[in-house]
Amino acid sequence: MRAHRPFRHLASQLAAAGVHVLRFDYFGTGDSAGDLRDADLAGWTQDIETALEELKDMTDARRVGLVGLRLGGTLAAAVAARQPGGVDTLVLWDPVVSGEAYLRELERDALPAVPPAAGSPKPCAELEIQGFPLTPAMALALQALDLAASAPGLAVPLRILVSEGEDACRRLRALLDGRTSHPVEVAHVPSPPCWIEDTRFHAGAVPVEALRRIVEWFR
Repeated sequence: MRAHRPFRHLASQLAAAGVHVLRFDYFGTGDSAGDLRDADLAGWTQDIETALEELKDMTDARRVGLVGLRLGGTLAAAVAARQPGGVDTLVLWDPVVSGEAYLRELERDALPAVPPAAGSPKPCAELEIQGFPLTPAMALALQALDLAASAPGLAVPLRILVSEGEDACRRLRALLDGRTSHPVEVAHVPSPPCWIEDTRFHAGAVPVEALRRIVEWFR
């Protein structure tokens, strides 16, 4: 939600390195049309596929890549798995690994407050997450996400950037080890979460080292 600033910097750095870049907002978010309450994950994955086609049409690019942060990374992996050979570079930046864990994380920030529940969350009412609605249908779709389930279909080298700790890197490597037909590179680049607002700028922080690593992967 606060990642506009770091992604703008990333786009500028990639462009300076000679890489064509297309940033877009999902249906119902940012400057895109639609109501967020009408959005769903299937539509957002279609948005990614449409963006890929648009970039190819505009630039005649023969090779394309995806960079996705958090939920965007998980959706990018799903798109790459559905399009063998259609994505040449795939970078997942702190991707959502478990939909259930992600939903619990969102519920902790929700209004009205949702007390922690044992076992899997069972969303039954619309919640407000930092001013954005989370419908029951979207919550159920998020709950079903599983990054490891997309891994076997990936026909592209997978690069994952983790800004948390080394333990998170090890867990992710163990989760994906042997599940893909191509190598998986997990890089630990400590940095503040760029989707959390920096109160000094009222925007996400700019993780310089993380951006540098992503640009290197696209060279």
